[in-house]
Amino acid sequence: MKEEKAKQIASQILNSGVSRIKILPNAIEDVKKALTRNDIRKLIEDKKIIAIAKKQKMKKERKKKSVRKGTAKARRSVKWEDKVRAQRRLLKKLKEEKKISNQNFKKVYKLIKSGNFASKSSLLTFLKDQKLIEEVTKSEEIKEGTKEEAKETKKEINEEKKEGGRNEKSV
Repeated sequence: MKEEKAKQIASQILNSGVSRIKILPNAIEDVKKALTRNDIRKLIEDKKIIAIAKKQKMKKERKKKSVRKGTAKARRSVKWEDKVRAQRRLLKKLKEEKKISNQNFKKVYKLIKSGNFASKSSLLTFLKDQKLIEEVTKSEEIKEGTKEEAKETKKEINEEKKEGGRNEKSV
């Protein structure tokens, strides 16, 4: 069998282009003796006929317009799912902190699902405008347990200052 015909058959077997098929120089006589597809398969198994690996395109080539598939929005990294997941996490956090009721939680959850909010900040502004959540100030942000601890530490610091001042005067 001719080398060209053997390459065609090998390309069909290996599911690749004819240009990628290479016959090793020491196996040319074996290819000429081959008569059937099974003979070619045996030569492929014996690694006398091989398919060369595809060359990977450079990054610049992959970014060219002719290579792109999909619109600019489809190729963008921030997807709808990512926004929705972030908004749902925020809503869940607010529910756990009991800043939003279960009833309001369900309503807002559906609004998030329908894509009403562009980002977490737009969700927060909606909640504040509708008065579904109280505005968070720095004093409210600190939990009650930490407030009590802060008061105790302040008292201790004040007592130490007073005692330190008395000891210096008496000396």
